[in-house]
Amino acid sequence: MGKKLPHTPSSRIHNALRQVWLRSRERAAAIKLHDNTCLICRKKGSQAKGREVKIEVHHRNGIDWAGVVQLIRDRILQQPEDYDILCQRCHDKVHGRVRKVKEEEAEEPSCTCHPTCAGGRQCKCGCEACGGPAKARAKRTGG
Repeated sequence: MGKKLPHTPSSRIHNALRQVWLRSRERAAAIKLHDNTCLICRKKGSQAKGREVKIEVHHRNGIDWAGVVQLIRDRILQQPEDYDILCQRCHDKVHGRVRKVKEEEAEEPSCTCHPTCAGGRQCKCGCEACGGPAKARAKRTGG
């Protein structure tokens, strides 16, 4: 196999979105609404051996797959330098989310190693200030 692409291939995005569509509640509801029956020839969908009739769902307004894939690229699969790597707690803070805190987490000291963590509970970033590998090494070696 050739060199790995620096980005997710469009075909992979398209296939993932297609799988979401094929398993969607909206698609299932449309099939149920029309009693699993073709609107043109009135044949009912069937999996009976020798009498298979495959029912498909047609988008009247079409799907601009290239546009959808590009939207995913622009909004979700951005360039690596456009991401911030945060612990879960700090990520929640940035988005203004509140999650239930487990009792054992409630006693953790504050993390002040990052501007986004300041004043919050200890993050799990692994840096020295958060008790990561560097701090553990220092404890073991006495320095």
